[in-house]
Amino acid sequence: MSSLAVWSCVALGVLLGAAMPYWPYEKACGLWLGLYMATVAIVVVAGIWGARVSWRSRLGFAHVIAIATIMWGLALTAQEVLPRVGYAKVREAWRCHDGRAAAPSAGELAALQPRDAGRAR
Repeated sequence: MSSLAVWSCVALGVLLGAAMPYWPYEKACGLWLGLYMATVAIVVVAGIWGARVSWRSRLGFAHVIAIATIMWGLALTAQEVLPRVGYAKVREAWRCHDGRAAAPSAGELAALQPRDAGRAR
């Protein structure tokens, strides 16, 4: 594969990854979240593809950029997945309820805590 073709593959992943923070649609929940996550998966696949072709062509700097694209895609994935699986402080939902993501309110969270949790021992 020519050097220009390798750099084109790597540039494709970089440009798609650079455009992801400017996603024009709501990504809080539902279908748009699914489309966003599919697009982020394409960023990771483009990074893997760029890393593979740059490795075979022995273009080290292109390979480093492709690996950075993979890491960027994984960071974008973590940004959306971690709050939905309970790892982050802020809890978000996968599906929309009443047209938006329904996060539990402070009152609902307080109702879930045991009554003796606030008492000093």
